[in-house]
Amino acid sequence: MSSTSVLVLGMEGSGKTAVIKRLLAHAKSEEPSPDALPPATQPTMGVEMYTLTLGKPKQRFEVKEVGGQMVQLWDRYFEDAQMVIFVIDAARPSQMSAAVIELYRVLSHEAMDVPALVFLNKQELPTALPLPAVHDLLRLADLARVVPQDISVLEGSAATEQSLDGVALWLQSNRDKS
Repeated sequence: MSSTSVLVLGMEGSGKTAVIKRLLAHAKSEEPSPDALPPATQPTMGVEMYTLTLGKPKQRFEVKEVGGQMVQLWDRYFEDAQMVIFVIDAARPSQMSAAVIELYRVLSHEAMDVPALVFLNKQELPTALPLPAVHDLLRLADLARVVPQDISVLEGSAATEQSLDGVALWLQSNRDKS
């Protein structure tokens, strides 16, 4: 079974590790478990590698998470990526300007002409911005006009597993586009 390389990026504290760990647990059980506690995580201080198997027939994804503290080194990981997921903490408006700058930088890089998913995490929190406000802050319509790849956007939560099945479906349906 061949694998697809997925690069997961996002600012520090956006919930990249939690999203990946919930996806891994979700893929193993096939049944969502919103009552389960969110996985314990700590800031990624480098690069973490995971293997995620989804669907029938089985599709394997080699997931590479690069820590938010390594933002200046992210471009070193672009060449091998066949898909990218950019995780944004939708409950921290103060982080949006930094996130939009990095999102533009990532998606406009010549090596990143790959399917892209922007995952607006932490929707369960009362401070989470509504989708129209996030679209405006991130200038997603402008971004879509200046980058070559298709960009998908999902609102969700690693803590409650909201939209994790959507992330899994996005991975499976975009695998052949990479």
